[in-house]
Amino acid sequence: MKLLKSFLLTLTAVFILQLGADALTPETSVSSEDAADIEALIEPTDEVDAAAGPVEADALKRFFMSLSAETKSDEVEALAKEYGLFASYRNYGTATYGYRIAAAKDVADVNTKAKGSFASISFYILQNDAVTEISCFDMDTMTEAFWYPDRGYFVVDYNVPQTAVFSAAEDGTEKQSCMIPVDSAQEAVDYVSVGNPDGNLLSRLFLSAHEGMTEEEILTFVNDNDMAYSEKGPGNFKTIAYTEDVAEKYGKNGTVITFDTDDAGLIWMQYSYYPTAYRQDISAAFYSRSFAASRKTEEGFLLCRTGSKPAQYKDVSRLIQLIHGER
Repeated sequence: MKLLKSFLLTLTAVFILQLGADALTPETSVSSEDAADIEALIEPTDEVDAAAGPVEADALKRFFMSLSAETKSDEVEALAKEYGLFASYRNYGTATYGYRIAAAKDVADVNTKAKGSFASISFYILQNDAVTEISCFDMDTMTEAFWYPDRGYFVVDYNVPQTAVFSAAEDGTEKQSCMIPVDSAQEAVDYVSVGNPDGNLLSRLFLSAHEGMTEEEILTFVNDNDMAYSEKGPGNFKTIAYTEDVAEKYGKNGTVITFDTDDAGLIWMQYSYYPTAYRQDISAAFYSRSFAASRKTEEGFLLCRTGSKPAQYKDVSRLIQLIHGER
């Protein structure tokens, strides 16, 4: 565990998350300083209620620990039933197929993938159904544990800045990864984040957003903190996050900033923090005067939720608290 904590007390690097255009281009907006109005936007939704409770989450972790390279594909559904869990199956068409297991039937459904805690196990058809990956995602802590037959156990924490761990890619080059190695399945499920001594780097960058902020200023912060950056992310938006492999596989989870600039400077910047954004689909945004005028909305800092009117918030620190789920 000391090795894990040592990794987590290092500065980090980034991932990419696709953002919905609806959150960035609302038709209208409201202005409010009433905390009750803002907090009403982040009340738990039905999707949150579908998440596994403490008892079910414990069963899911015990199920994860019961899986191994010896687990047979035809045993998964019966094993899940022993733990009071649901399982569904999918053939991925690449000689790989797998099961998704959860306490709620809709969360376990490989087709709908409702939000909630789940485990998964993948098999490789061409190698006598060899187990290729086992994972367990806990929505309460936004932590995911992984096991690979050739590498062992790892943990990814989507709730804090990820540690950049260098590993060799298939072509022999080094890449930055956020997967933290641990010694056992027990250590993986017992994982508790120790946070980052410098706080949330992306929220610090968002708090510094201002009219006329240049791309050079933003990239200086990125480079100084050894973070990852993409000039052409999804939708050709510029993106900043923590690690490369989050973008490749875990893009729906984790904290991210997406922004755009022109010759006059920053047009808009959006900050999505997990687990709040994952559960309740809310984010914080900064709109320049020109962007706000073109969208007929308020300029400055706003709280956004897809399908709802954004609310202006002049106390930016309070806005960040709300985004971080702090009441």
